[in-house]
Amino acid sequence: MSEFEDTPEDIKRKQAIVDDAKNKWVEQTKVAISAKPHALEDYEREKEFMLEISSFNDWAPLGAPQFYDSYLGYISYRDAFFAPFAWQDHTKYEDFKKKYDWLNYYWKEGDLGDGKKKGSNFILISCDDVERYDETMKAKAAKS
Repeated sequence: MSEFEDTPEDIKRKQAIVDDAKNKWVEQTKVAISAKPHALEDYEREKEFMLEISSFNDWAPLGAPQFYDSYLGYISYRDAFFAPFAWQDHTKYEDFKKKYDWLNYYWKEGDLGDGKKKGSNFILISCDDVERYDETMKAKAAKS
């Protein structure tokens, strides 16, 4: 073994760091996903009573601070997962990130329900969504 190869202990340590970061991201994703419908309801209710109201993207930071904070937490934990994942296995990370980016683009351009409205800046993609990417692609191809 060369001096630059990971020992079994190094591999376990890296995996533990990645697993911990992933678990934190998964939990924060659940928090943000559960907060989003309430924020959308509040936004729609306010739209009924106000003549001019900005888009949900502009309204959310002040109109739904709990959701907005959970969304910022989602972004932070996502990035905190991506960094050690790329460090642990760059090839797997690149594949995962490519799928994540495609889902993010697709959900911003499409109207997929569940608060995933076209043009929304608040897209919440979970690890499960990325792991189901191949199924999503097959379903999309079947619709075409």
